[in-house]
Amino acid sequence: MDWLSDLPDSILSHILSFLPTTKEAAQTSVLSTRWRNLYASANCLKFYDNEWFSDQFIAFVNRVLLLHGTAPIEEFSLEIVQEIDFDYFDLVRGWLIHVLNQSVQNLCFAPWYGADATNLLPTSLFSSKTLVNLSLIGLSNVTIPQNVSLPSLNTLKLEALFNLTIPGEVCFPSLKTIFVQDEVCFRDDKSFQSLVSCCLVLEELFIFHYDSLCYPPELCISNPSLKRLTLQGDSNKLLNLGVDAPSLVYLNLSYAYVLGIGGSYSLVNLQSLVIVDFTNMDFDDLFEEFEHFGIQCRDIAIGLLAGITNVQSLYISSALLRHPLKYRNLVLVEIIRPSIGYGNREGLVELLEMTPNLRTLIFRQGVFERLIWDPPKRVASCFFSHIKVIEVYSFDGEATQMEMIEYFLKNACVLESLKVQLRMKGKKRVEIAKKLLTLPRESKMCIVKFV
Repeated sequence: MDWLSDLPDSILSHILSFLPTTKEAAQTSVLSTRWRNLYASANCLKFYDNEWFSDQFIAFVNRVLLLHGTAPIEEFSLEIVQEIDFDYFDLVRGWLIHVLNQSVQNLCFAPWYGADATNLLPTSLFSSKTLVNLSLIGLSNVTIPQNVSLPSLNTLKLEALFNLTIPGEVCFPSLKTIFVQDEVCFRDDKSFQSLVSCCLVLEELFIFHYDSLCYPPELCISNPSLKRLTLQGDSNKLLNLGVDAPSLVYLNLSYAYVLGIGGSYSLVNLQSLVIVDFTNMDFDDLFEEFEHFGIQCRDIAIGLLAGITNVQSLYISSALLRHPLKYRNLVLVEIIRPSIGYGNREGLVELLEMTPNLRTLIFRQGVFERLIWDPPKRVASCFFSHIKVIEVYSFDGEATQMEMIEYFLKNACVLESLKVQLRMKGKKRVEIAKKLLTLPRESKMCIVKFV
């Protein structure tokens, strides 16, 4: 402890701020009299209560804020996992007002249990000049005022909120990142649209389970500066999903954002796309349901795929192979998720024909052995001058798989690397490896590797 004693109080306080909660920081008071109140001067104050908002917890928070005085607070976190009685709303709101007055930069307020924000959130929360990161968790009836002014806000995290209302005239001039997760329910679809469209420099939007009080919900995302969009989680089937984002470079959609009957995709102005990840889009179930109602699956798939034809790297399930479009910029295709439906395992030949500049083709675990292969009469143009890397995982040596490998080696003129993961062991593995190594190769540069 001697070397710690030589450190100034400011450094010790900074060290204490890295502890998970202020309560744990307070436990260092037993070290010496010098440490008795040192925890209260830390610039990060983090309170966690799971004991029914006890008198002891209230006294502790009051004491810390009193000892901290008027010194600036960099981070303040208040998480209360039990329901707050209405009689304590003024007290909690007073705590928030105090830290907002101390120029707090990072604020996390998580009362959980759907506490009514109408009487909990102070108006000063929406007029802070210093707030950089804001997390609101477990509230109901949250309304962003029309005159909101948060000029420094960079990151907004919304979690487990019910009846969130955002008027159309709000503006967040510095907001770059938005997380909407764990069943945030907007009052209507327009509230969500307002949140996204009012951000002048938005770069990343992450949504885990979108919902609104409108049914069926429609999700429309329009922002000229948005660069990364991730839609994941369990969600009610949308009526429509629309994306208009000319600066978007990364798009990730999961199975939760397949559509309900009669729904449609509208992806427009995505000319900047570099990476699209549709790995977890559950098109097997979607196509089966649509076919039951006599709806053409191709129309639904094309509605989704037509907007991403500028993409450079595409990660998909094999269910999308039978609906290829022309991808002139596509240089990498990684088929990650195997399709279950028999008819959804076709289309590899068509995909190769539609990707004239393809350089890398990867078949992940469980994909290659499930594909249907019908050797094309004409070799796709990408084989002549572009495909350099092919990776095949879970290869078991079946005749159709061997035929596909043979075709790749015979026709890929500039292939540099063929990586194959052999599923078998022992003598069978050696036998299959030797057979692959003896297959004729058009490219003299090609190296066959086994993993």
